[in-house]
Amino acid sequence: MGLFGGWVSTYSMDKNFVSNDVIQLFPSEESFDALASIIGCMDYGIAMARTDGKFVIWNRKAYQILGKRQADVGHENWAAHYGFYNPDTKCIIATEDVPLVKAIKGKHVDKQEILVINENMKDRIIVCDADPIIHDGNIMGGVTVFRDITKERQIELKMKDVLNKL
Repeated sequence: MGLFGGWVSTYSMDKNFVSNDVIQLFPSEESFDALASIIGCMDYGIAMARTDGKFVIWNRKAYQILGKRQADVGHENWAAHYGFYNPDTKCIIATEDVPLVKAIKGKHVDKQEILVINENMKDRIIVCDADPIIHDGNIMGGVTVFRDITKERQIELKMKDVLNKL
């Protein structure tokens, strides 16, 4: 059974979400545990989804950054559910502008900034990279890696303010 075929249930390990189909790709429980530990301790949020919007992987850093866990709301609702806004206009971003949606539609994303506003945390600015997952010429899904750059942006604004005052 392939990575994106026949989804039966989910596997949750220490607040990381990983589909059973991903688990089945590993020759042993030990090799899966090693990969889950690597994904879990990364300082980046990682989310992988199939083309239908079902999440395959969602690490604990993704939860910490976005303030919400993976949810089966469909990719057309990700922007509203997670509170994805354009940092310049403060308007909710269109579905087709969500990095993971771009990836599952076959597009590469490099350093796209998003303002995240939701009821579970203070506003944050994140930067995202995303890529489609392609097998035998077919798009099977997408993956996005993102990090919180809020503090960096705050420091940048303070430095600009100081320079303007000089």
